[in-house]
Formats: sequence, structure tokens, C-alpha cells
Amino acid sequence: MKILLRQFDITTVYVTHDHYEALILADLLAIMDRGSIEQVGTYDEIYTRPKNVFVAGFLNRHIGTPPLSLIDAQCMAQPQRPGNVHVGVRPEDVAVSRREGQDAIRGTVAGKVSLPMINATIFRIHVAEHEVYAEAADEEDLRAGDHVWLTFKQYHLFDKESGLRLRSFPETSTARVGP
Repeated sequence: MKILLRQFDITTVYVTHDHYEALILADLLAIMDRGSIEQVGTYDEIYTRPKNVFVAGFLNRHIGTPPLSLIDAQCMAQPQRPGNVHVGVRPEDVAVSRREGQDAIRGTVAGKVSLPMINATIFRIHVAEHEVYAEAADEEDLRAGDHVWLTFKQYHLFDKESGLRLRSFPETSTARVGP
């Protein structure tokens, strides 16, 4: 279908609830929430720079992988204004280690699921009262109850009240390959 649309240079609006069908067919995606368009862009733009919490939680990297994890936090430093925020991090951006590292937060492994189709293991990790999902290939020997340290390779700050993305870290991230 996509080949035909391009071959005949036909502009088409295609509505689907199937995320992966949309990703296969679309040049641009429009993410809607309750009838309102939240964000329009390419998959990479939406995935790496989501406008808000809803959009960030809408797309996953692989079928069957968990969505963005949200952790409540207090923003204390500039350039953001002080206040309550959500730290949003995707499973593939969470590094898991048995050793404490710089800027690492402590968690406890709650469970794991092996996903052979993507050659990874997804860990569910309790951090305070939150659950963080981590995709890891190196730490498959972890078991429920093990204490681990987490660092984030990339994350987003969202305003807790409005849900809008305030900033992403690091600011210059590489684009992701589609699902």
C-alpha cells in the first residue's frame, strides 16, 4: 500500500488504532488523545521528543515491551523552575548494575521477562514507590529481591501538573531506529 501511494504521489490520511500499522505506512504520525491532536511528526521526532506524558507513553520501541516509566521527583536545579516533575525513562535507556555508580538510584528487582524476539530481558524494578522497567542483555542473572543500581542514558522531565515535556537529557540524542 505504501509503495502504491508513493508511486502515484497520493496524499492520504489513514486512520488506525494499530500503532505498528501506522508506523509501517506513515511518513508522519499524528498522535491524538480524546479527539485532539497532541503531536505531529516522524516516528523518531515523536519518540525522542514527545510533547507530553500521553505522547511519550503512546509509542514503544518493540511490540510487547513496556512503556515509559514515570518517577515522581522534585526539580531543584536550573534551568527548570523548582517544582514537582515526572522523570520519564524508556526501558532501553535504563542501565542496570549491581554496583553503585555516579548519579545511580537504588532499586530492587521485582521480576523479569525474557523477550527472545528482541534478544533482551525486561526487568521490573521497584524504586521507592515506583516501578521502572529496564531492558538489559548483560544482567540476565538477576533475580527478584536483588538490589541493583540504575542510571539513565536518556530521560525526559515532564511538568507534573500539565504533563508537558520541559526538557530531555541529553539534549543532543541520536535518532532511534523504528520499531
